[in-house]
Amino acid sequence: MWESRRWVVLETGSNQALVFGTNKQRLNVAASRLIWQVGFEWIPEAIDEVRVALGESIDHVVKASGLGVMLASEDAGRRVIEIVTRRAVLHAPDLQIWGVVGAAELTADTLNAALAAAQRDSHRHRADRCSVLTRDLNLPYTQLCAYTGRPAVTTVIEGREGDTVARPVSAGVHEFWSQARNARKSLVNRLQAAVSDAEDRAVLDRAVVSRSALESGDGVSAKGWVAVLHADGNGIGEIFANLRHCYTGSELIDRMRSVSEALESAAWAGVARAIVTVGRTAGSGWVLPILVGGDDITVLLDGRYGFAFTTALAAELEVLLEQDIVTTTLARVRAVQGSSGGEVTAPRRVTVAAGLVFTKPHHPFSHGVELAEKLTRCAKTVKVFEVSALDTVVLYESAVRELDAIRADLRTAAGVPLWAGPIILGTAPPELAHRGVDRLWEAMSLLAVGGDTETTPDLVPSGVVHDLRGVLTAPHPDDARLRAVEDRARVLGAERGYSPALTRLLDDHLFVDAPDGRFSRLLTAMELADVGTGTGAIG
Repeated sequence: MWESRRWVVLETGSNQALVFGTNKQRLNVAASRLIWQVGFEWIPEAIDEVRVALGESIDHVVKASGLGVMLASEDAGRRVIEIVTRRAVLHAPDLQIWGVVGAAELTADTLNAALAAAQRDSHRHRADRCSVLTRDLNLPYTQLCAYTGRPAVTTVIEGREGDTVARPVSAGVHEFWSQARNARKSLVNRLQAAVSDAEDRAVLDRAVVSRSALESGDGVSAKGWVAVLHADGNGIGEIFANLRHCYTGSELIDRMRSVSEALESAAWAGVARAIVTVGRTAGSGWVLPILVGGDDITVLLDGRYGFAFTTALAAELEVLLEQDIVTTTLARVRAVQGSSGGEVTAPRRVTVAAGLVFTKPHHPFSHGVELAEKLTRCAKTVKVFEVSALDTVVLYESAVRELDAIRADLRTAAGVPLWAGPIILGTAPPELAHRGVDRLWEAMSLLAVGGDTETTPDLVPSGVVHDLRGVLTAPHPDDARLRAVEDRARVLGAERGYSPALTRLLDDHLFVDAPDGRFSRLLTAMELADVGTGTGAIG
């Protein structure tokens, strides 16, 4: 069965730099589609071509965005790699892609070890490769691409009819520009394939940024704020790191194929269902999924819907990943880890960790994604409880700073964190009830949003919120100053209609004394209420 076969690994690299190297959403979508095409179109088409040419069978074991793992003869594997990489050179000059053919032919006894060796060879080959940036160096006399800073080779026309401008672009951007129209259509088709109801498919088409908005440069509609969401699954890394230790032979191959297919399907269905949930009341052009595949999801949204979409996405993914192929695989991994006497690190179920960043529309997209990924790691600090979690930050500043530097300023003089994360999405266990998303929604519900104090006299008005925000965002406020502003708010609010709401807001959310340390929930609630209604809505 394994005679003359070898593992073949073909994958892309530096995907984040390729996709998020520009704020031009038209290019982001086209770059993302390219990476998806490599795994789901380019590699399968190359396999079909080689099958016909050589008359050999090739087993396409893992099919994923930017990745293919196959079992093939040495000659067939090399030919597949040659076809795909040549196509990249001709039609995707900015794409980093490489492939390796395993060094040894397989037997049932060497299948697992050979897979590990092929994966190591792929990682080693990636480290030894020169960056695509070295192909075309910037020289003193070259004109630079308007979007990437690389050497320009031609121009493209941007803008609406009657108000257009020619922009110099690099070879890679030119390819993406011409593919962008199909990229949006392909994205919507993949989302619509994940739902069955005609009305839901219409919601998806309406919610995703329109082709005209992408072509004109308008992009995601936003009332002052855009949200960058990054999410991945807790436990999925454990699955793929341990598969070869838990299964052998045909069972290993079938499990690799089934798990990767289940994760891909769940990712697209989760994003589609979350868009439908929020999109029924959200209007048009408010969301743009950039990366969707496996456990890696990155979405750009109108800031007003960022928080609601994130909570909906986590809920959908938890349900979709509670399927037999995933849970039984995790159970097997846990059993093998336990039998070896080591620490059992695999969870019983897959949960979601998410990072959500709110920025102004022209803030560098790459920085927003970087912060969102770091916030995702912060959200993973509670994954041992097998819960989905979110961490978030709202950037009022235009400076590009590291998350640690941003949060260093968000502490009291005594070092108390002035943010609510990690926030538990869904039902929080008793030991994390203070971190539950329901407590954050409760705090937000006590605030009069949009400056509307006449119709909501029982909610805390924006003037009071402004004073509280001022002291919380001052550099390292001390206890005396915090108490003075709190006392002033209580005195001014006494016997007013909003007094009960103010009392609850200050007593329950200004500071929370919890087993894992003291923190404030109030500033996060204010900021999420702010971006949820538009620019400067509160305080």
